[in-house]
Amino acid sequence: MAYAIPYHRHTFRPVNDQLAGNATADNPVEFDICPAWGADWARIKSIIYASLGLAQDGVWSPEVQHAVIAAFDSGAQAFVNTVEAIRGLMAVRAGILPDIPKGQSADTQVPVTTGVQFSRICGAVPVIALQVASEIAKLSQEAEAVDPRFFAQPSGSGGRGTKKKRRSTASSARSTSRRQGTAANPPAGADPNPGT
Repeated sequence: MAYAIPYHRHTFRPVNDQLAGNATADNPVEFDICPAWGADWARIKSIIYASLGLAQDGVWSPEVQHAVIAAFDSGAQAFVNTVEAIRGLMAVRAGILPDIPKGQSADTQVPVTTGVQFSRICGAVPVIALQVASEIAKLSQEAEAVDPRFFAQPSGSGGRGTKKKRRSTASSARSTSRRQGTAANPPAGADPNPGT
């Protein structure tokens, strides 16, 4: 019987207290997210810790400002790798398009549909970015939990009385039965006049 490793994905829909009216909207904002690993996991954590520091201090001091700006600057790349798709989010003049198409005003709304686009505006929408980061963090922690079936031992293996496995890859030397003898007393059947 084959086992498949589940790839963790999740669709996050911000609730009304994060984005007014989103729960009942015809086209709600939704983020398709996947776990963060390695450096991206550190970036997500930095966004959360910096934002929580702001919430705890309640003061927009230069130190807090620097920590939050640095977290969102370095954390933007994490959204590129962990946000697979976005529906229902619009950005205005966010630099998502290199140039405004001819015939459209500077206030043209540009749909944000990927993590790459979201990374460019995550600092401009910090409440949503923090919520997305928090959801990615939850998903990443779930992905770190390993299915115990992959480490289940065959019946009886690893229990008491089981011999310790050899760690060496070398095979055992062949044992040969030799009859013991000394120079003065050669073993029976030995050539009495060995060659010189």
